[in-house]
Amino acid sequence: MSRLKKVSSLIREEFSSLVRQDVELPSGSLVTVSEVVTSPDLMEAKVFLSIVPKNKEEEILELIKKEIYFLQGELNHKLRMKRTPKLSLYIDHREQRAARIEQLIKQEHADE
Repeated sequence: MSRLKKVSSLIREEFSSLVRQDVELPSGSLVTVSEVVTSPDLMEAKVFLSIVPKNKEEEILELIKKEIYFLQGELNHKLRMKRTPKLSLYIDHREQRAARIEQLIKQEHADE
């Protein structure tokens, strides 16, 4: 496993744990870190979040973003790296895109 993949995997595990423990999420909501993409220079990491329920994605993302400085500091402490990548948070829309593509394929087959 390459160094970038190891760093991304560590960030994914630790950030996931931090969100569960330290961010007060609305009742009935679930946040999963679906992927972390770390830049080759280890300066940045894009954190993709899968959030349920879908109708509260933006609200929950904003809650997490309000805590980003605290979460970044905790991550820096836990990883003990010379330079911990700066986190950027994004909603992971891959599931929605995949469902839309699947729907279009089914529709195409139904039209035949």
